[in-house]
Amino acid sequence: MSSTSSGVGGGDDDVGPLVATLQQGDRGGAKTARTCAASPDGKVWVTAGAGGVIKVWDAATRACVRTLPADAAHGASYVRCAKFSPDGSRLATASKDKTVAIWKVSTWEVERVLRGHTDAVSSCNWSSTGAWLVTGSYKTVKVWRVADGSVVLTLKGHTNWVYDVCCSPDDTMVASASADHTVQLWRVAVVGGATASGDGDSGDGEGRCVRTIRHPSTVW
Repeated sequence: MSSTSSGVGGGDDDVGPLVATLQQGDRGGAKTARTCAASPDGKVWVTAGAGGVIKVWDAATRACVRTLPADAAHGASYVRCAKFSPDGSRLATASKDKTVAIWKVSTWEVERVLRGHTDAVSSCNWSSTGAWLVTGSYKTVKVWRVADGSVVLTLKGHTNWVYDVCCSPDDTMVASASADHTVQLWRVAVVGGATASGDGDSGDGEGRCVRTIRHPSTVW
């Protein structure tokens, strides 16, 4: 709940000095931080983690200005990922409770809760337009239409947890990184800033894995 500043450098010419430490809560306790995110304008930071604790920080003063109510979205479940939308108007939080919450930044109220995963949601990321959201879980990737919270695509191909997801700048490709030692590249159809209807197994070219990149270990 506190922040401290330091002018001590890290001893590496390529690394700048530590300017602040944001304290999520008791180290190793129920308030351990797992993820952090910065708003596109750099004015707001968010930290989240165990116990469903989500904190909002003023980047200029490095002070915690708000703690989002746990019962508004994930309860006491672990928050594994947090990402601001490209325009900074929304925040997505992915949780162990199998859901993703969409928060309206102007009021910090929950706008929508996305339900559809059957396991913890380990990753999330926005399209460049903010019209859709990509999420990763155990063996699956889902693409959601943010406007109505519907699942547009379910992409199946991984054999373990999906720890990171991202979209190409033109929103025609999705990349997913997994504990199965691979990155899979998926081609998705985009119509008017939102993905076209389809299924990962439809065979119509939408949501199809076009390349698998193999690594010697887990890809985070």
